[in-house]
Amino acid sequence: MFKKKLLDHLMKKQSEREQREKHLTTSYSELVKEWLRKVDKIENSTKRKLKEAKNREFFEKIFPKLRKQREDRERFNRVGARVKSDADLEEIMDGLQEQEMEDKKMRSYAVVPPLLLDARQRSVFYINNNGKLDDFAADYKERQLLNVWTQAEKEIFKEKFLQHPKNFSVIASYLERKSVSDCVQYYYLSKKTENYKRLLRKSRQRTRSGRGPQAKVGAGNSASSASVAVSTNSVDSILAQSAGVTTRLQREQLQKQEPAAPVASVPENREQSGESSFLLEQSQPQNQQPAPAPAPAPAASTAVASPPTAAKLPPPPLLFPNK
Repeated sequence: MFKKKLLDHLMKKQSEREQREKHLTTSYSELVKEWLRKVDKIENSTKRKLKEAKNREFFEKIFPKLRKQREDRERFNRVGARVKSDADLEEIMDGLQEQEMEDKKMRSYAVVPPLLLDARQRSVFYINNNGKLDDFAADYKERQLLNVWTQAEKEIFKEKFLQHPKNFSVIASYLERKSVSDCVQYYYLSKKTENYKRLLRKSRQRTRSGRGPQAKVGAGNSASSASVAVSTNSVDSILAQSAGVTTRLQREQLQKQEPAAPVASVPENREQSGESSFLLEQSQPQNQQPAPAPAPAPAASTAVASPPTAAKLPPPPLLFPNK
C-alpha cells in the first residue's frame, strides 16, 4: 500500500518537473526570438548606421589599427564567397581561427547565471554550523592552555629548525609530546618574535666562516711547521758543528745554498794547518778513529845562529796525514 503511494508521488513529481522544464524552454526560445528581432531592427536602422560611420571615421583617424582590422574583416567577407587559390583558403582559415579565439574569450568573460529553481526547491536549504565559534578570544586562551610549550621544548625546536629548516616532520620526531601540527602552529605563532630567518642567516654565515679559518689555520700550521723544521735544522746544524758531527740534511742544505768549495787550502802558517786538521776531523765519520795530529815543530830561537853545514833540516809537517 505504501509502496504504491510512494511510486505515485515520485511519478507526479517527475511529471511536474518535466512540464516545468518544457514551459521554461518554450518561453526562453520565444523571448530570444523577440530579442534578436529587436536587435536586428536597431542595428539596421539608418540613423544608427550614420552615427556609427561618423564615429568610425573619427576613431580610425586617431587609431589606424582599427581601420586595418575593419579592412581585413571586410576582405575576408568578400573572399569567403569565392576561393580561387591556396592563399585565399589560408586567409579564410586564419580568419576562422581568429573568430573562434575571440568567441572563446567572450565566453570566458560571460557570467553563468544561477539555476532556476521552483518554489519548493528554493524553500529547502541547509545551515552548516560545523566549526562555529561564538567567542574567539576565550577559545584562543583555552587552546593556549591545552598545548603548553616548555622552555626546553622551545630550545629543541629552535636548534632542530636551524638544522632542518621547515621540515616539521623531522623536528617533531625530536619532541615526544608534540605532533607535526603542533610544530607548524608554534612556528607561525613564534616566527615574528624569534625571527627564524635571521637565525638561519647567522648559522649559515657561522658555518661558512668556520670553514675559512680552518684552511687558514692549516696553512699557518704548515708554515709554522716549516719554520719549526728550519729552526730545528738550524739547531741541529749548530749542535752538529759544536759536537763535531755533520748530518746528511745539513750537508744537502749547504750544497744547495753555497757553491762547492775546496776542502782545505795550503796553510800559510801553523794556525791554518791546525784549522784544516780540525775540519778533517769533522768530515771523518764517527766510527773511524781520527788520525793523530802531527808533532809540532820546535820553536825558532831568537838568537841568530849560523846554519849548520853538515846537519839536515827536519821535514815540514804533513797536511794530510796517512790513515
